[in-house]
Amino acid sequence: MKFADKMKLYRRQKEWTQQDVAERLLISRKTISSWENGRSYPDIFMLVQISDLYHVSLDDLLREDHEMINNYKEEHTMNAKKDNTFTISYIINFLACIYFLFQTIGLVKTTSLSSIWRVVLGVMVGIALLNVY
Repeated sequence: MKFADKMKLYRRQKEWTQQDVAERLLISRKTISSWENGRSYPDIFMLVQISDLYHVSLDDLLREDHEMINNYKEEHTMNAKKDNTFTISYIINFLACIYFLFQTIGLVKTTSLSSIWRVVLGVMVGIALLNVY
């Protein structure tokens, strides 16, 4: 049985409306409707609250719904990719800050810059360092 069907079944066994469940979980009725119609899935923290509310194990709640499990696998993969992208951009940002810092204080000379451009670069370094922090 799919998660959506189990949600409906457990709610009806308790003789609750979607609004009753929503109030107990502190979410909107539309969210309950989306779960019961299979349009979306709750996050892992909400799953724990749902299992507590209906007094069923997470295993009973999730078992047999392979579509939902695949959805969580995809979500996990996407989050891992986002983490990698963030790490790479952070490293690039840090290295750029160091480069601009060295260029601003004169340790790296690629071109001779006027004093105005040195001030602009100094401001950019300050902003970049704030961003890194």
